[in-house]
Amino acid sequence: MKEIGKVAVLGAGTMGARIAAHMANAGVPTLLLDIVPPDTHGPARNKIAAAGLEAARKSKPAAFFEPSLAKLVMVGRATLWGTTVGGEAGAARAINFYREEISRTLAYLGCRSISELNRDCLEYVPTPHIPLTM
Repeated sequence: MKEIGKVAVLGAGTMGARIAAHMANAGVPTLLLDIVPPDTHGPARNKIAAAGLEAARKSKPAAFFEPSLAKLVMVGRATLWGTTVGGEAGAARAINFYREEISRTLAYLGCRSISELNRDCLEYVPTPHIPLTM
């Protein structure tokens, strides 16, 4: 069986941050990556990834088996990771991951471009066990 030494998770939203927590729960050092917010400098450039990690730390039920496991998750930017592991081509590949994900999501919603995206693309489907108001 092949052993996993490190993991990078692209996207620090609810799912990505919890995947990073599960990897840490298994003892695997993880890099949680996300985009850079516009007009940010220094440590603020990682604020989206850092917010995802903080949300996972505070989540109920707990995402981490033990709070100390959160130290196995580091935050960063996908393009920085791509550049580190593959130079300019690696950065381009990291950007392409996001491009493909956006295209796939738009296709699922029946949109050809972001400009076509609006509330009409979404449909409310009531779920019996999950109360939700819209």
